[in-house]
Amino acid sequence: MTDFVLDLDGTLYYESVPIDGAVEAIARLRAEGHRVVFVTNDATLTRAERAAVLSSMGFAALEDEVITSAFAVAARVAMEPDMPQAAMVLGPQAITAELRRACPGLDVVEPEPGARADVVVVGLDRELSYGRLRAAHTAVRQGARLLATNADSAYPASDEETAPGAGAMVAALERSTGARALVIGKPDPFMLVLAARRLGVEPHSLVVVGDSTSDVVAAEHCGARSVLVLTGMASGAAHTAMGTSTGQSLVLQSIASLPDARLPAVQERRADTLQVVTRGGRPQARPMTGEYA
Repeated sequence: MTDFVLDLDGTLYYESVPIDGAVEAIARLRAEGHRVVFVTNDATLTRAERAAVLSSMGFAALEDEVITSAFAVAARVAMEPDMPQAAMVLGPQAITAELRRACPGLDVVEPEPGARADVVVVGLDRELSYGRLRAAHTAVRQGARLLATNADSAYPASDEETAPGAGAMVAALERSTGARALVIGKPDPFMLVLAARRLGVEPHSLVVVGDSTSDVVAAEHCGARSVLVLTGMASGAAHTAMGTSTGQSLVLQSIASLPDARLPAVQERRADTLQVVTRGGRPQARPMTGEYA
C-alpha cells in the first residue's frame, strides 16, 4: 500500500475540467488498496466544499481526505502560543470559515478602513481592491503578523493559460510594508505533515504528486518521494534533470500514467526530515494538537 498526496490544479484538472485519464487513475489506485489525500494551495473553498467539487468531477473525495491551505493556515493560527484576538482576511470566505472553526472566539474582521488585527491572512482575493489592500497594509504596518495561504504567483487556468495567484497579492503587501509573510502552503512542508498525520504515517513515506516545483520541494523537505506531472506548471526538461539527480522524484507526462509507474524506493529517513525545521529563515510547523493532531 502506498499513500499518495495529490495536488489538484494542473495535476487532476484545469479549473473544473478533469485531465484526461485522471479520474480513472485515481479510481484504480483506490481499487488496488492505495490511499489518497488531496492537498491544494487553493484556499478558495473549505475542505467540505472542495470534497464536493472533487466528487462532482468523479474523484469521490471525503472532507477528511482534503487539506487546503485555508485549513492549514487556520491550523497554524491555532498553534500560536499567544492566540490572536483578531484576524483580518484578505481572501475568500473559506479562510474565514476555517479560522472560525479552528479558533473559537477569534474575531475575524474584513479589510476595511480602521479595522485592527493581530494577524493578516492573505489568500487569492478575487474581490481585491485598492481599499482592501490598503486596509491590510495598514494593519501590518501597525504590527499585525502577515500570514499567507501560499505564495504561488500564478496557477494553471487551462493547458495554455495561467491566472494570477495569491502570491501576487502577498508580494504587493510584502513590498509595501517591508514585512515578510509566513507562507503556509507548498513549498513549505506543513500541509504534507498534516496529510501524514491524517493517515497515521511518517511524512517521508508519502508519495507527493504535483505539477510544479513547489510540490517537489515540499516533498524533499519531508524526505518524501515525488512524482512530477507535465500537465500544469512544470517545464519537462528542467525537472527531468532534477528527478534524476535526487533519486526521489519521477517525471510523468500525466497522472494517467501513475498506476503503472515504477515509483522511487523509500529511502532511509534523515534525522532532520520529521522535525519541520526553519528553512530559508521562515519558521514552520510544530506538533499539532486537538482537531489537527
